[in-house]
Amino acid sequence: MGAFTFVGLVVTSSTEVIFGQVISNPIQLHTMADGTRTKLIAILGITLAVVTTNIPANMVTPANALVSFHSATFSFKGGALLTTLTGILLQQWQIFRSTDKFVYMWLVSSSAVMGLIADVLLAN
Repeated sequence: MGAFTFVGLVVTSSTEVIFGQVISNPIQLHTMADGTRTKLIAILGITLAVVTTNIPANMVTPANALVSFHSATFSFKGGALLTTLTGILLQQWQIFRSTDKFVYMWLVSSSAVMGLIADVLLAN
């Protein structure tokens, strides 16, 4: 993950020398590149960066939280599996399909649940 940050900084800095302007958007930089091989390598690099950043950010933390919550029941592998299944069952692609579903289904229902949890935590 740190290597992708370094590569991103180096590539962004070098765009000023190559193109005469700083291009921080990788998709815009991809459209300016010449050659099929270069574009394929760029797409592979962007995909790899997204996957290696999102997996630690969205899966490792909840899996570790489940292990810390009840280590007799959950191993890291079990916590990661439960996190993955929960993510699939929530069907985020359905939630983000329209703004009405996002606001009224996701935000309102999650705030109702979080409000109850906050009440219990404040009462204790």
